[in-house]
Amino acid sequence: LVYLTVLGRPIIFLNSYENAIDLLDKRSLIYSSRPSLPMLRKLMARDWSISMMPYGPILQKRRMLLHLFLNCNVMERHHNNLAPETHQLILGLIDSPDKYLEHVRR
Repeated sequence: LVYLTVLGRPIIFLNSYENAIDLLDKRSLIYSSRPSLPMLRKLMARDWSISMMPYGPILQKRRMLLHLFLNCNVMERHHNNLAPETHQLILGLIDSPDKYLEHVRR
């Protein structure tokens, strides 16, 4: 096991497959998270994005809600609503592509 700090960021080199499995699979809740990207998260207002959130209770809650509302079984129930909305979106984009955000946020 080798530990370095490069440009203020810790880096760990694992010397065996067994150590990697132990730390990254079995104890991933303790040792794994996403890197902090302040320019992307703060300045570009991406704090809400699940793909940018560090691991923690807020991320767990949001992932659970996404799974609850966007799994395959639930999406089948919403098909009757999604098909006409998709059709309306496409017609709007064809008619006025410059108003893309208006159509998507509708």
